[in-house]
Amino acid sequence: MAITPYGLRNWILTRLDASIEPNWSDQNDVSVYRGVYLKHDYQLQELLKMYKAKIPRLVQLYQDNLEELSRYIKKFDIPKAELKGELEGMKSKIMRIADKWLAVKREIEGREKGWFKREPVGTVYYIDLDGGNDAADGLSTANAWLTIEKYTTVTARSAGDIAYVRAGTSQSKTNADILVDEDGNEDNFIQIIGCDSSVNDPWGDASDVKPSLSFGDAAYKLYFNGDLWWKLERLVVKESGGTYGNVYVLGSCNFRCLDCAFTDDSYASGYGLYIQNSSNVRLENCIFKDNLGTNLYLRRGARVKIDSCTFDGGVLTTDYGIRLDTGASCEIVDSSFGLTTSHDLYDLLTDAGAEVKIRNTEFNNPTFKLGWNCVISEEDVQKVYGTHKSTYYQGKVTKDTGVTRSGGASSSAKFEPNGYCGINNPLTLHAKSLIDSTFKLWVTAAETTITIYIRSFGAWGTYPTNAQLWCEANYLNHASNATRSTQKSTAVLSDETTWVAFTMTFTPLQAGWVYVNVFLNKYEANKGCYVDIKPIIS
Repeated sequence: MAITPYGLRNWILTRLDASIEPNWSDQNDVSVYRGVYLKHDYQLQELLKMYKAKIPRLVQLYQDNLEELSRYIKKFDIPKAELKGELEGMKSKIMRIADKWLAVKREIEGREKGWFKREPVGTVYYIDLDGGNDAADGLSTANAWLTIEKYTTVTARSAGDIAYVRAGTSQSKTNADILVDEDGNEDNFIQIIGCDSSVNDPWGDASDVKPSLSFGDAAYKLYFNGDLWWKLERLVVKESGGTYGNVYVLGSCNFRCLDCAFTDDSYASGYGLYIQNSSNVRLENCIFKDNLGTNLYLRRGARVKIDSCTFDGGVLTTDYGIRLDTGASCEIVDSSFGLTTSHDLYDLLTDAGAEVKIRNTEFNNPTFKLGWNCVISEEDVQKVYGTHKSTYYQGKVTKDTGVTRSGGASSSAKFEPNGYCGINNPLTLHAKSLIDSTFKLWVTAAETTITIYIRSFGAWGTYPTNAQLWCEANYLNHASNATRSTQKSTAVLSDETTWVAFTMTFTPLQAGWVYVNVFLNKYEANKGCYVDIKPIIS
C-alpha cells in the first residue's frame, strides 16, 4: 500500500499485527459485536480475502479523491468543512474495515485453538425500523435489528447476505451517514430488501408499503464508497440536505437498485441519487422525484443502465431529470421523464463528452441540453416504434420516411445542423469514432466505386461546397497491413429537389471493410440535407 496522509498506512499495519496473544474473553465480545461469530468457516476465509483486497483499493481511492474532491469543492463552492468531513469519513471507513479484518483473523484463530465453539447460521437477517433492537442477533423477526447501519456498518457482511426490512417501517437518521463496508461477488450480491405482501412477508404484515430511510433534511446520506456487488430493493431513501444526495455511490461497481424511490432531497443543488466513477450500475423500476436540484447525477466515470424508471419534477420542481458530467454514459430503456410533473429546466442535461443511448422512452421536454462532443442516440423516439434520432452538440440526425429516393432506402437520414456546426465540428451520422462509421461495407481488392445519394433540406442561400458537404471512404491501402487511406467525394448540391450522386472511387490493396461517413460542416438556419441510407457499390 502506498504511504497515505495522516499516517493511515502505519496505523493499518500496526492494527493488523496479530502476533500478540489476545484476551480471548474480550475477543469473544469483539466477535459478537462484529457478527463474525455467526459466520461459517468458509465465510470467514472469504471475508479475509475480501478485506485483504479491499483495504489497498480503498486507500488508493482515498488518495485519488483528495485532489478530485478539492476541485469539486472549489467548482461548486462547497464549504471546506464538508470536504474535510468526506475525507475523514473515508479514513474512518478504512480503519473500521481493518478492525473487522482483525476480528475475522482472531475468530479463525480462536476456533482453531478451541477457544470458540460456534454454531454458524445462514445469511438471512431481519430489520424492523420501528420495533427492532440492535442488541439482538438479527436472525429472526422476533430478534430483528432496529437500524440499517447495524447490517451495513457495525457487523461484517458476507457475499450472499440478505437483510429483510419490515414493510411500512421507517428510520430517521439525522446525525451521520449510513456507511457500507464489505463487498459481494459476481455470484452473490449483498442485499437489502424491503418486504411486501406477495413475495417477502416474514412478519405477516400483508403490507406493500416500502420501508423508508429519511435523513430529515440533514446533510447525511446512504454512502457506498468503493463497495462492490450491492443490491437495494423496495426501499425509499429521502430527505437528505447534503451535497451528495440521498444516496452517494462512489467507486462502487456492480451496484443494483430495483423498485426503489429516491425523493425529497432538499439541498439547493442536491441529488436524489449521485453516482461517480462507478461502472456496471443498474437501476430498474425506480422512481425519482421531488429532489430540489437533480433527480439523478452521473458524474465522471459513471456507467449506468436505466430500465423502466420514472423521473418527475414533483412538488419541489426538480431542475433536471438526469445530469451527466464529463465522460459519463448511460443507457435508458422503457422509462419516462416529466410526464406527471415536469422538470424546471431539462429532462436530460449532458456535459462535455457524455454519451447516452435511449430506447422506447418518453420525455416531457425532448429538447436536450448538450455539452461539447456529446451524443444522444434514440431508438423508438417518444415511444413511437421505428423512429430514430441522434442528437449532437452540433445538431441532430433523424430518421425520415417522408423524403426518400426512388429506388433507394425506405427512409432517409435528415441532417439538421445548429449554430455549433462548423469546419472543426461537422455533423455526421456517427461523430464519435473513426471505426463505427455510418456505413461499414465489405469490398474485394479491386477498383470500387461507392455512391451515396444526397439532396437538400430547404433552399440554401449559398449551397455547401464539396469541402462543406462530402462523403468519405476509409479503405485498406496495403496488401497485408492494416494501414488505410481515405477518398472523398467531389459532388455538390445546387437545388432542394434533386438527389445528387456523391461518388468515391478507389482500389483497396486487400479485401476488407470500408468505412464510409457523411460530413456536413456548414450551418444556415432551417437548412440541411437528406442522406439516402442505401449506399451503392459498383
